[in-house]
Amino acid sequence: MAATAGSGSGGSSRSTLGPSGVADALTKLEVDLERVITGRVSARELLTRVSYEPPSKRESIEVQIDRHPSARHTVLEVLAEDRPGLLFTVAQTLHELGISVAVAKINTEGGRASDVFYVNEFDGTKLDSESRVRSVRERLLEVLRRPAVMDKPSIAGG
Repeated sequence: MAATAGSGSGGSSRSTLGPSGVADALTKLEVDLERVITGRVSARELLTRVSYEPPSKRESIEVQIDRHPSARHTVLEVLAEDRPGLLFTVAQTLHELGISVAVAKINTEGGRASDVFYVNEFDGTKLDSESRVRSVRERLLEVLRRPAVMDKPSIAGG
């Protein structure tokens, strides 16, 4: 069994890990998760240590939001080149916008993320207007096009 580590094109590195590399990566993941859960380090701090190339101007980033498929939730889909911190960036931005995630379906194929979220306002209602949908979409596109959202200090200080 082998796994591929790295991301993207345009000069970023990609390496194949053998069984011992996968075991080492899983051990590091376990340690990092324990440190985040116990509050010894923030997820944002861990992400600042990750090598990352910003999205190229050619990269297609899509955010689609539909209020109609679900009776209880608004469906939000993010399509982008996968990279370190992508899921964190989306989740943090939704939280800052007052949106909670009821269900997340995370998928990456060929280095491309296709993540679907069933979301609500913090009060449990669906996103209520086209202007709200538009502002959420614009904010997500803004942060996903930045070189690295994890370099900014958190609103909550962590």
